[in-house]
Amino acid sequence: MSNITNILEIGFFDGLTWFPIVLTIGIIYKYLKVIDVSIDGITVISSIVFTSVFNSTNSLPLSFALTGVVAVINYGFISFLITELKINSILSGIILSLILHSISVICIGESMPLKYNGISYLNSPIAVSIITILLSIITILFFRTRYGIKLKVASDNPNANIPDNPRVLSLMIYVIGGLILSVGVIEYTTKIGLSRSGGGFEFLITALSSFLFIDRIIDFIINRMNRRRNKYRYSRYVISSIIQSPVFKALAGSILFQILVLLIIYYTSNPAYWKLAFGMILLIAVVRPTLVKRITSTNLVSGHQGISLERLSFHYDNGHERRKVFSDINFRFLSGINVIWGNNGLGKTSLLKLISGDLIPESGSIIIDGKNITALRRNERKIFFIKQVPYDSLSVNSAVFENAAAVSEKFSLSKFQVVNNNAVVDCNEFGIKLGKQNPFWTQSAGSLSGGQAQKLNLFLCSISDAEIILADEPTSGIDNDNMKIFLTFINKIAEANKKILIVTHDERFKSLSAHHYNLTNNKIEQINTP
Repeated sequence: MSNITNILEIGFFDGLTWFPIVLTIGIIYKYLKVIDVSIDGITVISSIVFTSVFNSTNSLPLSFALTGVVAVINYGFISFLITELKINSILSGIILSLILHSISVICIGESMPLKYNGISYLNSPIAVSIITILLSIITILFFRTRYGIKLKVASDNPNANIPDNPRVLSLMIYVIGGLILSVGVIEYTTKIGLSRSGGGFEFLITALSSFLFIDRIIDFIINRMNRRRNKYRYSRYVISSIIQSPVFKALAGSILFQILVLLIIYYTSNPAYWKLAFGMILLIAVVRPTLVKRITSTNLVSGHQGISLERLSFHYDNGHERRKVFSDINFRFLSGINVIWGNNGLGKTSLLKLISGDLIPESGSIIIDGKNITALRRNERKIFFIKQVPYDSLSVNSAVFENAAAVSEKFSLSKFQVVNNNAVVDCNEFGIKLGKQNPFWTQSAGSLSGGQAQKLNLFLCSISDAEIILADEPTSGIDNDNMKIFLTFINKIAEANKKILIVTHDERFKSLSAHHYNLTNNKIEQINTP
């Protein structure tokens, strides 16, 4: 029994040593949806840099700084491979790890000893515990700031209407991961007293298995809890968000699996069994049934002036067929409300996506009030896109107030209200009646009904700084009462000199005072309505 007690005690503190490495892979997985295969190679080369610099300078701050720089540069390279060169994330990680493993063998052979010179205290239980606590607190607090919330919301849904460059937000996740990893590299290196070259992907196996298994268990428990009580009070929301955060999952996973490794080694003569066990657990963690959320609600609310298209051409090419959508089309939409009609498959939605920046034209230009925006990214166009399926414009895994905070600086995080010139914005002027109490604001956007979700989109639109409002079949399937809410909202927005484009089949729009157009084959014509 005493041996088991020793294993539990040693496994606990050894697990804390693994915590930053597991946290790194957890943050990248949760916020970028990427399996970070590169972590093994980056850990190996960063460890070598730390050992080399410390052995030469005996300076812990300098060694830590350069270790962090190397880790961040490598993660920046991974980001470049994935986002700019469009290389698959798994393949990018394998390529980088292969290169870094080879470089490490060339540089140091099999291993390089670390000259402790007074830093052995870094692997003491007290130091490891302090580092773990500080790193946990800093990470949790960061992702509760406005910028951290933007990272969270943008990663959950790239289509969310956030006025920040998504590539910059993605790169920031890698930078944060690199800084956290450098802490783990130093802890691990001082623990074993040397840097090793090559690698059998033990960092990847341990970190990935640890995180994904705990992630699966916690998400299952939280989902079961949510079925019993749909609405959170704020205290329950805080507790739930901490438990579901990568920090808690990484902490629980690293400790549990280090204890598991020690138990396997203690009870078997072959240490390789722990890799087999981790492989099986990883298989269990990633195999899950496909869950399709069907939306069945019928209560969805879901020199130039204006928008000019100049010789705009666009085609779809899926690798098997090339289909022309627009060819040298010229047209100008005026300020105010513009309603576009037309049969399915003629490019109405494609037109909105071209204006929003979600699609890139083959040739031609898109000009807004005399400014060519064709080369601008979506976040630079000051556009708010209201989708037919309201959840497509939201971060469904983030709370209502987090969606609001990510979209607009006017939203007060502390009071859950919208502030404009120090006064609360009255959203009732749009007919949008959102809950006033914390349980509504702290609900996840994915738990809202279709009608609530579409009203939330209208609310976010009203507090954003968007100058162009795009709406793709926003009233499909909604009743007349909610139709009135949407029309009231659109008319109020139009009074503020916004440019509004609505794609629809809804006959109720024909009575709307607006510019009406019909989209036919490669042609837009203005039409008269009753």
